[in-house]
Amino acid sequence: MLLDFPVVQYSGGLLPWLIAIWVADSWRLALWTLGVGLDLLLIWVFSGDKILARFQAKQAARDAARSGSRSSVRPRRRGPQVHVMSVDPALLSERLGLFVIIVLGESVVQVVDAAASASYSLGLLATGVASFVLLAGLFGLSVVFGYAGLPHLRAGRISTRVALGLHALVTAVIATLAVSLSAVIVHGSDPLPGGSRWLLCGAAATYFALGVVTGVVSHSSDLQRTVSRVTTGIAVPLLLGLLGTDLAGRTLVICLAVLVLAHLWFERRLPPVRGRVGSEIPQPRTT
Repeated sequence: MLLDFPVVQYSGGLLPWLIAIWVADSWRLALWTLGVGLDLLLIWVFSGDKILARFQAKQAARDAARSGSRSSVRPRRRGPQVHVMSVDPALLSERLGLFVIIVLGESVVQVVDAAASASYSLGLLATGVASFVLLAGLFGLSVVFGYAGLPHLRAGRISTRVALGLHALVTAVIATLAVSLSAVIVHGSDPLPGGSRWLLCGAAATYFALGVVTGVVSHSSDLQRTVSRVTTGIAVPLLLGLLGTDLAGRTLVICLAVLVLAHLWFERRLPPVRGRVGSEIPQPRTT
């Protein structure tokens, strides 16, 4: 039994995706959302330790009933033995970080594809460079100064189940940013519509909010870091979304790129946090 990866045991999130193959396009997005939501729910709700305890309780009751119905002269036969495993945390972290790199690479491809159909100008070049700087900065925060693709996280600070759930949210936010950056390329120097502007700024604020969550729950962030990340990483993008109605889309992207670079600079300057370690990633064991 694989303890800390319950989606292996509960793959219900695949069913909506399979059904989506044969439905109309209008229903497909809803089924995809339902499948992702089921995966996240199963990751956070079902614990491998609880599954194992429930199985062992049923097995003990079954063995007790079986031994009570047998004669004491006959030899008692043991029930099936359960071998318990955990994933290799170092390998899982490397794979999750690689997945974030792939999503960032696909985001760059999406921006380039949108720019290929636009008229060349210095503004388009500035938007492309700012978009690349923004995505490269997210790589720095998630992979270079993060762990398992999660910003502001240190190894061994949270359980694998929590890391998987937060990783899914982070990659979804990065994919949302890619869509928003493509919209900026299309609109050029014009201000973004309200929905597109809030999608861009909201995705950036959500990314930094997830970084605050990972830093707090893993005890990888002190009070100074937490306050600065909330005021700059969350408040500034939200203010841009609220007050930037007349700003060009590329101006918003440049502001967000500068914000990410500032966070990278502070990560390089500030000493590491030596807070207490939270729940460790379980190590392989057998029972």
